[in-house]
Amino acid sequence: MNHVSSDEYLIQLANELQKVLSDCVMGYSIATDEPIERALRLKREITMMGALTKCQYILNVESGQIDTIVTIYKVKENLSSEDQKIYDDWFVKINGVKI
Repeated sequence: MNHVSSDEYLIQLANELQKVLSDCVMGYSIATDEPIERALRLKREITMMGALTKCQYILNVESGQIDTIVTIYKVKENLSSEDQKIYDDWFVKINGVKI
């Protein structure tokens, strides 16, 4: 039986989300409902696993292509209240969202 840890599965989902979004942005697939719905399903599944996603699109001036970057943030567990405050402040600063 091939057992995949939850972290490995999150990475697989993030890689697939990155590919779907990249293909849409670069025009490799037509931005129809199907790939957009697939991206939304992937993002929802990642969120249901307790992680947040951040998607960025950066123009690579040298290649003229748009790089798609998907970052996964897992919420820290079992932190002291002081460490949780530090983590929450960092998370908001990096992502501009509140948890």
